[in-house]
Amino acid sequence: MKELSLYEVQEVNGAGFAEYFLASIVVRLLEEAYDRIFN
Repeated sequence: MKELSLYEVQEVNGAGFAEYFLASIVVRLLEEAYDRIFN
């Protein structure tokens, strides 16, 4: 995994905010992918 810098930022800025921010991006990308595949 090359996301090491994201985990470093996560520790600096606070795990709660970073995890929520990254999770929201992942969910958005997954929703767009599903729309393109199934619609």
